[in-house]
Amino acid sequence: MYYKLSLLLDMPSIQASLSTTLKGHTSAIYTLAGSGDDLYTTGGDGQVVKWNLAKPIDGLLMARMGMQIFSMALMHDKRHMLLGQMHGGIHILDLDDQQEDKHLALHTQGVFDLITTDNHFIAAGGDGVLSLWRTIDYSLGLKVALSDASLRTLALHPNGLQLAVGSSDNSIYLLSLPDFKIALKLDGHANSVFTLCYSPDGRYLFSGSRDAHLMVWDVVDSYKPIHRIPAHLFTINHIVFSPNGKLFATASRDKDVKIWDASTFSLLKVLDRHKFEGHINSVNRLYWNNNYLVSLGDDRVIKLWCVTNSEE
Repeated sequence: MYYKLSLLLDMPSIQASLSTTLKGHTSAIYTLAGSGDDLYTTGGDGQVVKWNLAKPIDGLLMARMGMQIFSMALMHDKRHMLLGQMHGGIHILDLDDQQEDKHLALHTQGVFDLITTDNHFIAAGGDGVLSLWRTIDYSLGLKVALSDASLRTLALHPNGLQLAVGSSDNSIYLLSLPDFKIALKLDGHANSVFTLCYSPDGRYLFSGSRDAHLMVWDVVDSYKPIHRIPAHLFTINHIVFSPNGKLFATASRDKDVKIWDASTFSLLKVLDRHKFEGHINSVNRLYWNNNYLVSLGDDRVIKLWCVTNSEE
């Protein structure tokens, strides 16, 4: 049995303020990838832009892809980037010479998420197919038809032995690695699962859905659902943890970014349009680097939030 938690707004220990709003994209921004102070963004305009969070003034245009990009991820060498586009292609972009190295064609519908490991990367397709690729030569290692519906999100457990896959069939698939066999299928959401995130210690799996609910699953107790929270008014698009693991944030189509206590799952702060000069359209993606929480969305802007805990 899981239950709703009481929501505690604006706890005094958490302070948040808007630091900077970055502009430059000409269409909705769908996704990002970050490494330290380096942030890359892309979306409906197909432009890949690099920003420096230490000096967040003007972005550097890295590439024009000519189509909508739904997902992106940095390779471990930090010199190459993966871009998943609306028609199912995966582009490998060389960040040094800003040229495309390779175009991989397998998926028949959009690639909605990408994650990297030391020697592979994994793609979630709108065709319900999960694909595994070798980074050494970009050859296909494996493809798994998981669902008749779109695969929307991926999360790798910190131990590297479990992969969670969220689908538009409302389910979460738990795959064992490295064999990619289905170990568990989690049902609890009433609509598409758009985002998944493991806690840094690997104890919990967090899921967000088009049903606007945030669910917490106890990994140690066979992924038992322990909390089901009506967290937003509309789709939860992304979940991310703070660097110290004490907080996590959610982004939603309801235009809000919410900050939560990671130990009690209580709501601490709502970064909205009226009180905090937040987004005016759907918030699609988040990135947390040191004290800065980054959000972006359909309003074509990137917002940098200064988030501090007065108890630290």
